[in-house]
Amino acid sequence: AYGYTWIDGDEPGGPQYNWVEISAIGTQITTWSGSADDGYAAVTLPWSFPFYENSFTSINVVTNGFLNFGTSSTAYSNAAIPSTAVPNNAIYSFWDDMDLTTSGTVHYYNDAANSRFIVQYTNVPHFGTTTPGVYTFQVILTSSGNIICQYMDMQGTLNSATIGIENSGGTIGLQTVFNAAYVHNNLAILFTKDLLPWSS
Repeated sequence: AYGYTWIDGDEPGGPQYNWVEISAIGTQITTWSGSADDGYAAVTLPWSFPFYENSFTSINVVTNGFLNFGTSSTAYSNAAIPSTAVPNNAIYSFWDDMDLTTSGTVHYYNDAANSRFIVQYTNVPHFGTTTPGVYTFQVILTSSGNIICQYMDMQGTLNSATIGIENSGGTIGLQTVFNAAYVHNNLAILFTKDLLPWSS
């Protein structure tokens, strides 16, 4: 809907996994509105990013594995999309209950040379996990409006998250997976309008 499609690297013609490590060059988020368990940080984008009906110059980075535009939400209980319940207006890279209180980092980086903005979650643990379970993944936004989610090292519980995108009212969305085994290491997912250039 709205011209968006998704394809992953496991499909012919899908995006090639190409991890862009930014933990040493990016800006680490250390102050959260809310808490390091359920919180967000508003970050300015280097350009206006087109997303569904609108364009945005800032984005909210949420501890629970998603990014959203406009009014933020720190919801930790993931759901199927689309749904009018908050959060909305979001890129769900790996929406699940995570906790940065004791470990894990989040960085962002403006890769001006390649016209892309990157947010990286590194070794972020699942809330309440008593056995090893940490996630390292990133979201790449391009100035043209493409979204690439990449998964480098995903350990522990992998079948309780939502991956996809959703518009501002939660009436239109594109769900890749909800609470099912899907994501794996060295996976890339592309959300784009380029595969249907005739749509509007």
